Amino acid sequence: MTSYDNAVAGESTTQEGWTTRRVVTVLALIGSLVGAIATILLGPQSIALVSAEFGTAHGAWFVTAELIGSAVMVPLIARTAELYGKRRIMMIVMAAGIVGSLLVAVAPWYGIALVGRILQGATIASSVLGPAIVREQFPARIAPLAVGLVATGSGLPGALIPFVTGPVIDNLGYRYVFGGLAVAMLALALIIRWTVRESDVRDTGTVDYRGAVLVGVCLGALLAGISLGPTSGWVAPEVIVLIVVAIVAGVLWVRTARNTPKPLIDLSMLRIPGIAAGIAAGGIVAGLGTLFLITSAVVSQTPESGGLGYGFGLSATNYAYLQTFYFLGFLIGGVLAVRALRATSYVNVLLGGLVVLLLAGVLSFVGIHQVLLFGVIHLAVGIVLGTFFSANFNFIFTMVAQERRSSAGSLYLASTMAGQSVLSVVPLTLAAVFIDAAAQGQMTLPVIQFYLYFFVGVALLAVVLVLAARRRTQQDGAASTAREVEIQ
Repeated sequence: MTSYDNAVAGESTTQEGWTTRRVVTVLALIGSLVGAIATILLGPQSIALVSAEFGTAHGAWFVTAELIGSAVMVPLIARTAELYGKRRIMMIVMAAGIVGSLLVAVAPWYGIALVGRILQGATIASSVLGPAIVREQFPARIAPLAVGLVATGSGLPGALIPFVTGPVIDNLGYRYVFGGLAVAMLALALIIRWTVRESDVRDTGTVDYRGAVLVGVCLGALLAGISLGPTSGWVAPEVIVLIVVAIVAGVLWVRTARNTPKPLIDLSMLRIPGIAAGIAAGGIVAGLGTLFLITSAVVSQTPESGGLGYGFGLSATNYAYLQTFYFLGFLIGGVLAVRALRATSYVNVLLGGLVVLLLAGVLSFVGIHQVLLFGVIHLAVGIVLGTFFSANFNFIFTMVAQERRSSAGSLYLASTMAGQSVLSVVPLTLAAVFIDAAAQGQMTLPVIQFYLYFFVGVALLAVVLVLAARRRTQQDGAASTAREVEIQ
């Protein structure tokens, strides 16, 4: 067996397989993450109606509020789960999502709706708590697969969300969708409470509230600055202030984390071979996935007759079918990662995924003119993202102490959120600097090609990062072997 198998097998002597209760638990935890995805997708989907109903020019905050809420709450939720029990905190997370959805559904003022969106940000923590629960409570033989399914199983159901919410919003309005989401999350919360036992694994100490505030301010200010940059201008005073605040809070947080016995996020775990590179590369890959979807939406829905040199002219419904390949790949990647981790090292799994991502980026230069190839590329990119999510959660949970898994997972999740936020706007900003059409808001073929060059370049950067990590891991292993020989 690989070291991964040995670490897993050492945690439990129970060799039972799948039972009805475990299947229901996995499905319910997947459902909780689908609910979180729904809150994310409903932001952009409802923004026009929300802005019109409340007569606000700040509709973008209907999306940004949830991101800021998740940035502030997820690390805090992860740490409290280690102290007070994962199921208990999962119930609080679900309750926050239910209350948030209800507030949006009945909000008489825009401010109330934004409070609801902030509370919905807590549901993103389910992507950390769910895998941590099954990794701890399932038998060693099926735990890795269960983690992979919970981490990425929401992919295909998530792809179907627009097919459901779109017609409801069009015919009844956005309030009915958020009300229905509250009912669905209540049902899932009851199932999770019934099937999941409370965790016996608890950490000691207190909550690092100072670190929580600094992490929240850092990520919240960064996300807010990045969200406002494209509309307010990157040199606008409010944007500059937010970025400076993010940098200062980040520096102070690192200092606090190093000097606190039980910090909110234990940065010392980054010294474990491969984890630092995996978390960094995971953030990059998540960001590239978002950039790919942005590019895909433009290419797919641009009319062929537009004279831009690209465009499939797909309707919103037909484009949703194309997106399904991406989310299906996300689910497949979650399962493949478990098998790959048993066959080779964690770093090699990351490297293999990045090579596939790099190839997908190169093929996209042709794929933007051939819809079938473009669908295959969607599948490939989704597989890579699913592989990274599953591999990272499984490896991190294997390498850190049981009582610190939620915090370790929140560090990875923070990396993916930062990557998605940065890589969703930086290419657009750079394109506007180098291409006049982009500066005028025109998505010409050179702009699309610039996005793809950026995609390939950043993917290459991630490859170099992981190769360096693999080389360092090999050197550390050789040095360790040499020391053992000297002792003998």
